[in-house]
Amino acid sequence: MRDLFPSSVQIVVERNGAPLRWGSGVVIGASPSTRGAECLVLTAGHTLIGLAADDQVFALLDRHQADSAKALGEVLAAQDGVRWDLALVKIRTGDCVAVRPGPAPSLGDAIWVVGFPHGGEMTVGRGIVSQTSPRDPGGPSRFTVDASTSHGSSGAGVFDVRTGRLIGLVEAFGTARVPIGGGSSSQHVDIPMPGMTYVTPVNRIDEFLREAGTGPLVVGRQ
Repeated sequence: MRDLFPSSVQIVVERNGAPLRWGSGVVIGASPSTRGAECLVLTAGHTLIGLAADDQVFALLDRHQADSAKALGEVLAAQDGVRWDLALVKIRTGDCVAVRPGPAPSLGDAIWVVGFPHGGEMTVGRGIVSQTSPRDPGGPSRFTVDASTSHGSSGAGVFDVRTGRLIGLVEAFGTARVPIGGGSSSQHVDIPMPGMTYVTPVNRIDEFLREAGTGPLVVGRQ
């Protein structure tokens, strides 16, 4: 399982040097360059949509270690709509480790989710594939896991327990709206609901990457 940690990154958007948004992501590609490694990071689209011109996107790598690296990112593509909630970011750093994509999961498969809820430390959650959508020839259009996630987990990698391969990316999670100060109060808090974490599968990620011009994940499968 520890092999999953180097490819799991934290995403932070900064405005005027201060954190604005947090998210999670995975390294999906790495290639050497004259200035170190050039890496592609996949994350949730809604984390990077609607940014101001001066906002900066960073990827924090090696968050499972005492010393982490912070790399400035360039947003290559970002969509938050009916088709996808995905974004692709390019970074340059000393080194990075790419995930290995896996096949479509089946109902009941055991999974790991590696992310950074609430912009905090790396967190590993375990669960199962609790629901799958109707399949097309390429695989499911979405599936659900029961692993615990929260704000900041969007874009986290979902991995098959048996193989350690990436099977999807956390898209969103169901919430329950709880009033503060009684039922008539206009104030509320949205609480994540266990068992309702929605995941974008690898076959849908491949479609997004093709449109972004980087080629599908399946090319690198072993």
